[in-house]
Amino acid sequence: MTSGPENPWSDHGDPARARRLAWMWTAMSVVGWGTAGFATLSWWTAQVTGRAGEYEWRGYAEGDMFPWYLVIPFGVLGLCLAVVAARKWARARRLARGNRGS
Repeated sequence: MTSGPENPWSDHGDPARARRLAWMWTAMSVVGWGTAGFATLSWWTAQVTGRAGEYEWRGYAEGDMFPWYLVIPFGVLGLCLAVVAARKWARARRLARGNRGS
């Protein structure tokens, strides 16, 4: 019986690889939260100063609608990836202690 292709997202029981995968998921989570935060701060700056994006085609202007279309999807993405990252960190700690259970 032949097995399928090797899963590239598996740590294969290696604590160092588990830690690298945990860092990867953490970084992706930070990108999601950072994008949502950047959109929020960009919009907020435009509302407070009234100047952001005045002379540029990109950016927000005073009175623009809050960018829910960016904040909600990227916030939810960041949250979901944070849950995955927390599980990966727990697995990396378990492997580092020598407990190879799943």
